[in-house]
Amino acid sequence: MNKVVSIELSGQVFWLDENAYEVLQTYFQQIKKQLSTEESSEEIFNDIELRITELLFNSRSHDKKALSESQINEVIAQVGFLDTEEPIE
Repeated sequence: MNKVVSIELSGQVFWLDENAYEVLQTYFQQIKKQLSTEESSEEIFNDIELRITELLFNSRSHDKKALSESQINEVIAQVGFLDTEEPIE
């Protein structure tokens, strides 16, 4: 049995399994850290969140299953990180 988390991104509601949620949350924290010195960091972050939302919307299945960790990792791989291929530690 897996725990499922309900989240809202850019006005869209998604169900993620708990591990997928943790991966996405870590990704967003890393992006915020990378943007911490940018003047328009909020706008850039909102654009990234919107792109993640679009990709998640397209990757979710119609049988109302929660998005998995592998689906989240695929979306993150498509969007990437700022100025680097690897996450900041």
